[in-house]
Amino acid sequence: QEVGKTLVLLFRMTPFRQIKDIKIRHASPFLERDILNAMTIYIGDAFRGNRAFSDQRLKLRMKTWMASLLPGGPGRFVEENLRKDIKNLTEFYRGKKYADVAVDFTLEKDPDAREASISVNVSEGPKYALDFEGNKEFWGFTLKKDLALFENGNKNDVGIRKTLKNIKTRYKKAGYLKARVKLKDEVETKKERSFRNLCFVIEEGPQSLVESVQITGNHLFDDKKIRKQILTQPPGTFHNGAYVPEIFEEDIRAIESLYARHGHANVVVKKNVAVSEDEKKASIRLEIEEGVKTFVSSVQFRGLSVLSQDIAYKTISMKQGNIFQNGKIQEDENALASKISEKGYPHVVVRGELSDTGDPSKAAIMYHVEEGPFMKMGEVYYTGNFRTKPKILLNELEIKPEAPFSLVKLLETQRNIRNMKIFDSVKFKTIGLREKADKVNLFVEIEEKKPYFVQVGGGYDTERLIYVNAKGGDLNLFGTNKKIWVEGEYSQIGYQGALGITEPRLLGSRFSATAGIFAEETEELNQDFGTRFFGSYVGFSRKWLKRLNTSLNLQFEQREQFGKDEDDTPPMNSNEFDARSIFIATPSISYDTRDSFIRPKKGMFSALSLDISKGLENSLDNFLKYQLDTRFYWTPMDRLTLACKGRVGYIDPFGGSEKVADDQLFFLGGISDVRGFEENMFRYDVQDDPVGGQSEISGSLEARIDMGLNFELATFYDIGCLSDTFDGKDSDGFRSTVGLGLRYITPIGPIGFLYGFKLDPKDGESTGRLHFAMGYTF
Repeated sequence: QEVGKTLVLLFRMTPFRQIKDIKIRHASPFLERDILNAMTIYIGDAFRGNRAFSDQRLKLRMKTWMASLLPGGPGRFVEENLRKDIKNLTEFYRGKKYADVAVDFTLEKDPDAREASISVNVSEGPKYALDFEGNKEFWGFTLKKDLALFENGNKNDVGIRKTLKNIKTRYKKAGYLKARVKLKDEVETKKERSFRNLCFVIEEGPQSLVESVQITGNHLFDDKKIRKQILTQPPGTFHNGAYVPEIFEEDIRAIESLYARHGHANVVVKKNVAVSEDEKKASIRLEIEEGVKTFVSSVQFRGLSVLSQDIAYKTISMKQGNIFQNGKIQEDENALASKISEKGYPHVVVRGELSDTGDPSKAAIMYHVEEGPFMKMGEVYYTGNFRTKPKILLNELEIKPEAPFSLVKLLETQRNIRNMKIFDSVKFKTIGLREKADKVNLFVEIEEKKPYFVQVGGGYDTERLIYVNAKGGDLNLFGTNKKIWVEGEYSQIGYQGALGITEPRLLGSRFSATAGIFAEETEELNQDFGTRFFGSYVGFSRKWLKRLNTSLNLQFEQREQFGKDEDDTPPMNSNEFDARSIFIATPSISYDTRDSFIRPKKGMFSALSLDISKGLENSLDNFLKYQLDTRFYWTPMDRLTLACKGRVGYIDPFGGSEKVADDQLFFLGGISDVRGFEENMFRYDVQDDPVGGQSEISGSLEARIDMGLNFELATFYDIGCLSDTFDGKDSDGFRSTVGLGLRYITPIGPIGFLYGFKLDPKDGESTGRLHFAMGYTF
């Protein structure tokens, strides 16, 4: 480091525990010296290993070790999973402030016994303690965002150097142009463990703020338009007013780009910055020389033979007579190169240049094309597909052998195969592309997932009470990429079972199809009736974009409603308790940008569906059911996530029907919608039986606060409205609740308690309700 004008070279010694003695017991029939000679560690060596955390705690974080505990013995060893475990352990240590940790493994395979022995080697290094001094502009937790030690480690103090640079950059962006950051570094040993104490000492210096910005010479655009292009502004509601030379240079380029987009390619922006003696104020003056507007006078292509001049001209965006924009030359180069590449010329190079016309108002563009050699697609070879049939993989090819080689179609092929849910890993290797051979052969290395799966679970929540479920099947039926499964669940409110099969590529298209049969009997909590039904279905779905999905589901079911108590009798003049045959068609569309299905922190999910229901023997099931479900997630701070949900439903009877069966209506109340109410008891009649309606509106707003140690505090506000209830009463309007909850985050989702308080409890009604749930309610 620099001390004045002297460069001082520092050596930092990190203490390690040493091996003091090696004791060997029961060595017979060998001598101790023979064993010592065979060992790779000696007295005086530095001891490396896990001291901060026990073996058991580290093993619990390893998927590879957990798999060895499965009934029937460990499954197939997957080295990729082991590498993920090593990465997970490294991140775990870094999260506990061990920035210098190094974790690797030694793998020994026994081909005869078909077993693998794994030894995980941990070098923990010192535990880091961090502090800040001299920081007045930013709080300590703000500066902690600039720490780079624990994300990628601190090998050779690279993380510390990045941290120093990040802190300086933060201050510079705030206008502290002469801010300096020094480091106090101390190493100490406590109870045979090493600690490294770092203190970042900050000398902030003066803050330079913009006092004024003057603009002259502008005729094409007014001051307001130009000021919108620049970030260097006097202090205001949305500006801190900091003067940062680098940002100011970007502002000038933004102004030049604005003029260039409107044809003024020769615009000149001159700057004049006056800084006060105390370096706290900066007055800025911008002088703009707009120049003349430039138009494209001609466009020519040289070296082009694959495409006709007309097709090439249609491909580019800057045509003769258009306003010249210098930035679009590269766009046109890429567009033209992509067009030529798809003809079998992957090594094409397109270079656009301006010819001197002698007139600043005219621009002549020449595109030089070097097509390169013509190449075809060769053979495709697969390895590792022990179960998957080759023809299934060939269906995913977007480019066939002997066709002109296309990089775009090759990438689509890679995406198609990687998106198949039957592989753990897929690697691609091209032979001949770099060598510019006549044909490009493709080698695909595949690691298949274990096709058979069994999942067993159980738990308790306030919607189903105690429940157990199981699911099993084959992910790759007969090697055809078809999925078949059987599943069932039994709970205190009923049972359900289903058998289904999915074809992801229906008739070779991008539509997937699922068919199955099902049976279910449910007695929802607090309702005076139960529902028993069985049937079959077939569904079609298509993912159009990465986030957009559409589907159509056709279902036939035999449904029967029954009273819970034996002495319950069917209502007078009602056929609701008769067996009913129903056909339902459900088109739907969904859009999903959530970053995680288990624990979303940002993004949105929205689904719109329409049930077209037709009773084959009665009119109780003749209706259209509209449903909209929308959810938003936003994380403004590291430990705070805001979640919002809105749901709307409406049932519209048709065919002369005015009454809808009770088991088809909407019910509110409970863990799934308006928390604080008992299940389905949002509205109830004089007998305290729940009442359903033809229309529902519900919404929830929840703040999820990460408390550390895998605990999460939740505060929420729920609101709902249920109307068109057939009970002769008008809607009670909206009712709402507020509440608190505590969840424990597990690898498969959260488990927690939530208590909701009613904001408007009625006479004789409870003030709230305690709920227990596994997983998020939304």
